[in-house]
Amino acid sequence: MSLAGWQGDVKVATTEGGLAAASVEAKVQNVSVRHGGGLKPLYDMGQRLPQEIKEGTISIGLDIEVRYVAGSTWPGRAGVGATGANTEYAVGIYPNKYVGGQPKFILTGKFGDWAAKDGVGGEIVETLTFIGRLIAIGTI
Repeated sequence: MSLAGWQGDVKVATTEGGLAAASVEAKVQNVSVRHGGGLKPLYDMGQRLPQEIKEGTISIGLDIEVRYVAGSTWPGRAGVGATGANTEYAVGIYPNKYVGGQPKFILTGKFGDWAAKDGVGGEIVETLTFIGRLIAIGTI
């Protein structure tokens, strides 16, 4: 069987422990997890090969696209319409559904940017970016 598009599950809670009881998010279309190690090659004058590779700043991120549904909680998670600091969340990404023995990616951080745009067939698509502080990869 061939499948196209996102077929996994996404859960969001205020703690990693809360993900087990959290509901699966509806209408998720696309998920993209990133980890950048910030490595920098250092060269000596006249040398083509790096003499050393230094560690830099780590960046962890997540992009999510969701088909909009009335009453969506995504804008509020990104601080849209609110003042003050954004809440820290744990986001569970489960590529093969939330099933025991399957892979999981858990990110801890805050939702940053949120946007809504017209999608295919006039549906509104929400796009969110998540700035991570921690990432854990394992199995459920």
